[in-house]
Amino acid sequence: MKYLLSTLLLCATFVSSAQEPVHAYPEGGTYEGYVILKDGTQKNGHIRYSNPYGIQNTVVFFADLDDKDTKEKFDTDELKEYRVGEKTYHVIYWSGGLTGKALKGNLLIEDGCISTYRFYGRPEAVMPVTRNPGESDDSFLTRKYSPQTVYKNKNDEECYQTSYFGLKFSKKMSEFISDNKELSEKVANKEKGYKMLNMDSIITEYNEACAAAKGE
Repeated sequence: MKYLLSTLLLCATFVSSAQEPVHAYPEGGTYEGYVILKDGTQKNGHIRYSNPYGIQNTVVFFADLDDKDTKEKFDTDELKEYRVGEKTYHVIYWSGGLTGKALKGNLLIEDGCISTYRFYGRPEAVMPVTRNPGESDDSFLTRKYSPQTVYKNKNDEECYQTSYFGLKFSKKMSEFISDNKELSEKVANKEKGYKMLNMDSIITEYNEACAAAKGE
């Protein structure tokens, strides 16, 4: 029962964090940005924004917005990174928790040795989401695209959704941050302040120690 309650609390925290504003861009709008190809080549120009789900899969790029012949269309698995206006996407092995390792663009929320991302799900076609009276764009798009919070350690290709850590937190999190031996042991030993409900502060402490070790 104790673990069940803790897991429910963590999931509640996850749902709360998932309600951060989407900062909606109009569908079909075009914004300054760039794409970085797999070989590291960066192309600057403009990108057409589709919606929170579609932009994770396909990028429509214009080297010159006034010249339609410069239009290029990329599947996100052809890229390493891209930026649309103020939104930066890293192409990582997370596509909503489906089996297999599909490379998709994930919206960068916080960059660090452990980076935090947001992935938006496909809207339900059977029961379309309709806007509530007076509802903001941000609130509507959050409900429509079911955002997931995802974590990735730069030492590993694997990505993990918040709920992954819900059961056996001390074991899973200590393994996730195992290169920081001191911090990992605090989590493994379930020390005060290093348990499941302290997940955000654990990741912050990990990132701060990692940045300090790199002299950043």
